[in-house]
Amino acid sequence: MLSGPRQRFAEGVASGLSAAQAYRAAYPTAKRSEAAKNTSRLTKNDEVKAEIVRIRAAAALLPGSAVLTLVEKREFFARVVRAKLKELPDDSDLWQEITITADSIKRKLPDKLRAIHTDNDLAAEGSGAGAADALTELMKTITARGPV
Repeated sequence: MLSGPRQRFAEGVASGLSAAQAYRAAYPTAKRSEAAKNTSRLTKNDEVKAEIVRIRAAAALLPGSAVLTLVEKREFFARVVRAKLKELPDDSDLWQEITITADSIKRKLPDKLRAIHTDNDLAAEGSGAGAADALTELMKTITARGPV
């Protein structure tokens, strides 16, 4: 277990906050000038990274977990990229927007290029490859230790 503020930082990141948001929540009295430097240091800390992975793994095991696994995220991006407007049912979860007017129905899907870019990052093939590699290594460490 980490110290109070570092634990709160890890919990914030694991719950979906950006590192900056998690830092401000964990260290509410810190100056903005300290935040960038310290956020970078905390996100690189092996104990903090391991705790973030542990929290996410534990949350993913909960019944009805709201935490998406890496596989679920990548499957969604694949569905976005492969989606064909004319073949999707009206109740598809892929529709980002449906606008009905007197003359027409306009449907909008998520941006396919953005989906490809994000999936590449998750697969360690894009600009976020270093982060994905670090996450993979941490997952191996956690898995080797046994259940949480």
